[in-house]
Amino acid sequence: MDNYQTIQLSTSSMVRATVHSTKCHAQEIANTMNLLRLAVRNTLLEDFSNELKTMLEQIQRKKRVTATEKPTIQTQHHSIKLRIKQTVDETLYKDIQEIFRYDDIQLYQIVRIGTTRFTTRDFAKAKKNDDSCVLYRFNKSSHIGFIEHIVRVNQKIFFKIKKVTIKENLTCTYGNRKFQCRNISMGSYNNDENVFFLKPEDIIEKLVHYQEAANSFYFFRFPTLCESS
Repeated sequence: MDNYQTIQLSTSSMVRATVHSTKCHAQEIANTMNLLRLAVRNTLLEDFSNELKTMLEQIQRKKRVTATEKPTIQTQHHSIKLRIKQTVDETLYKDIQEIFRYDDIQLYQIVRIGTTRFTTRDFAKAKKNDDSCVLYRFNKSSHIGFIEHIVRVNQKIFFKIKKVTIKENLTCTYGNRKFQCRNISMGSYNNDENVFFLKPEDIIEKLVHYQEAANSFYFFRFPTLCESS
């Protein structure tokens, strides 16, 4: 009898654990995808495992398009492919040279890091696909911005990012209660906003955006996906 009760208790516990594990199925998927997204971003770090990086890229390969553009910079973990040089006025070019203290600065409009594509804001304006809006990390906090320039300095790549001013997040009202959705934000894009030069590993993910007016944007983040655009 004692053995029977033990078996019954064990079986009941297994069934209950199984039910509980699928009770919040959507949240489990979201958590898993968040871990994958963080892992993919961490593959840009110099001390990341090559074997694990290859496995993560294979998981996402069907979501992305492989490119063969040149020139190519081969790093320890990723190949960086640059395409279409960007022409800017001489004053701006000299300013960038002074910032990096390097004469042979090259500007591009498209870059693929591994299998992820980024473009400049100007290039994306006349295109169907826009890969210039990104969520990035600066001073231990997250911000939204547009890629102004893709800068090649020696064998390294930097993004010149212009910060977006976020005015508010989407809120939904139900009765007397308000619910805030931080994954949808409204903001503006001004010429006098702060500009930063960031390394690729500072980029968290790409965002979808919709331009409502000349200087009014909606920004959408999909936290359960490895890529947002």
